[in-house]
Amino acid sequence: RAGRRRELRRPFISPTVFAPFSSRQLELHAMRSAGGGASSVLPQSLAEQDALHWRDAKFRHFRDEMDSALAQFVYAQEWADLIRYLQRMQRILTKYAQLPVIPDKIAVAKRLFQCLNSSLPSGVHLTTLQTYELIFSRIGAARLARDLAFYTEGIFTLYRHASYQVKPVLLDLFERHFVTLGAGVVPCLPGLVLALLTAMEDV
Repeated sequence: RAGRRRELRRPFISPTVFAPFSSRQLELHAMRSAGGGASSVLPQSLAEQDALHWRDAKFRHFRDEMDSALAQFVYAQEWADLIRYLQRMQRILTKYAQLPVIPDKIAVAKRLFQCLNSSLPSGVHLTTLQTYELIFSRIGAARLARDLAFYTEGIFTLYRHASYQVKPVLLDLFERHFVTLGAGVVPCLPGLVLALLTAMEDV
C-alpha cells in the first residue's frame, strides 16, 4: 500500500507540455498556408519527424560540430572573427544538408541575432543573412512557421540601419521565406509590415 501511495503521488508531465509549437493543427495550417494543400500532408507530425532525426547518428555529429562552432562566438574580439565563425556555421550546415532540423536552434538564433547588431559592418550582416538563407531553405516552410519566434528576432528591425548592399538581400529573404508562408506569417506580421513600410521609403 505504501508503495502504491508513493506511485500515485509521483507527478506525471506529458512531453507535449514542452512542445507548445508542435501540435498537428498548427503544422497542417502552416503547410496549407505555404501552398502545400492536403496532398502535401506528411504522415508524421513535425515533432515525430524531428525526434527521428535526433536519434540519427549523423545528427549527433551535426550537433557536436554546431555546439563547437557556437562556443567560439564568446571569444570574438573583432567583427572579422564573427564573419569567420558564421562561415564555419555555414560549412557545417552544408555538410549536413540532408538533415532538415537544426540542433539547439535557440542558441543558433541568439548568435544570429547578435550578429545583426547595428554597430556591426555590412559584411557581418550579409554573412548572417546568408546563414539565415541556409537555415530557412533546409528546414522548410512548416518548421519556419513553427519557429518564427526564434528566427525573427532582430531580422525585421535590421532594414532601418542596413547598408545599401544589405537591403536587397534582406528583402529577397522576406519574399522567399516569409511572404510565402501565407497565414503562417501572422505571428510576426507587425514586424514584417513595419520593415516593408520602411523599405517603401527608399522607392
